[in-house]
Amino acid sequence: MEIPFLTYHLKDAKTDAWIGLNDINSELHFVWADGSGVYYTNWIAGSPVVGEIILYDSLQPETGNNLHQLDCVVEKTAPVDKIGQWKDEPCYEARGFICQMGSDPKLSHSPTTIPASDFTRCGDSGYLVIRSKMKWEEARKNCQEKSSELGSILDPYSQSFLWLQVLEYGEPVWIALNSNVTNGNYKWMDKWRMCYSKWASDEPKQTIPCVYLDLDGTWKTASCDQKFFSVCKQSDVMAPTDSPQLFGRCPESEEHRSWVHYRSHCYYIESSYTRNWAQASRECTRLDATLASIEDHAESIFLSHKAT
Repeated sequence: MEIPFLTYHLKDAKTDAWIGLNDINSELHFVWADGSGVYYTNWIAGSPVVGEIILYDSLQPETGNNLHQLDCVVEKTAPVDKIGQWKDEPCYEARGFICQMGSDPKLSHSPTTIPASDFTRCGDSGYLVIRSKMKWEEARKNCQEKSSELGSILDPYSQSFLWLQVLEYGEPVWIALNSNVTNGNYKWMDKWRMCYSKWASDEPKQTIPCVYLDLDGTWKTASCDQKFFSVCKQSDVMAPTDSPQLFGRCPESEEHRSWVHYRSHCYYIESSYTRNWAQASRECTRLDATLASIEDHAESIFLSHKAT
């Protein structure tokens, strides 16, 4: 199960990353660079594009233009719903890359650092897998007694991180979704918006309220009286609120525009069409506004969730 591990460690990558899969020497048959067999794939929809012939002359300058099959494979780091999936691309494109080598048992291990707490860090949060089987409500109460909450999963990186924990312990874990507690809808207990999800096929089943992360990496519903391991989460960042308690009003909707209030400002977020920076600046000026300035992390979190 290499993929959740690599996805987690690519969380700060600026580009997609080459992996060792290619079909350069195999006539449309993909193989790993180290010669190992392909027993697992994670292709993005529409890939691989087999049979595309690409004209190039940079790889063999002595012979001039050549026709050759040029398909190598990247692991996607964006957009959110494609992270961790594979896509074949021309091998001459500039991308990041992931190297791999066998570990040497003769090399000494680095000194072990004793963590400040039992929670393991991932991004802005710490996670703790509780290895005692409990009902959902019992699991949540146990987390609260540890000054934490049942774990919410907000992006593919925390999903991959927690999936690794599930695979390590070989047990599914309760997560912070229970539609009975949130008026029939699946909402995170820590108030974050559900901008990312990893439901199994045919899920969620609306009549079954509680949710767990299963061994196959998907979210599934179950009776809250079932007993599973659970994951607790402590976070440095609070979920943004839609209407902070400050005075002020925003313009009414006009021409299908919707202004959002946060602190002492109003924001108009346009994601349905694109502009370059200068064009965007002129559009804001036309609306008697300016391109947004972001004062702190809380404001950044608020805007990023509104933009999705």
